[in-house]
Amino acid sequence: MEKYTPKGKILTNKQENVLWFAFNMGFFDYPRKINSIALSKKLGISVSTLSEITRRGMHRLLKRQFETLE
Repeated sequence: MEKYTPKGKILTNKQENVLWFAFNMGFFDYPRKINSIALSKKLGISVSTLSEITRRGMHRLLKRQFETLE
């Protein structure tokens, strides 16, 4: 897999890296190509930490998206 290069200031570095890795591993695909347990093991973090990082990252992205629509 290619190396990730950060793109912006919306997400923290950790959020951006985790979301990029999750996206590339198929975590957001339907059906999922990797589940949260396997993804957290690959990242070396707990499932609850993965959940928190992805939730907060998605919140930031959605907040930014919908703020620009106002």
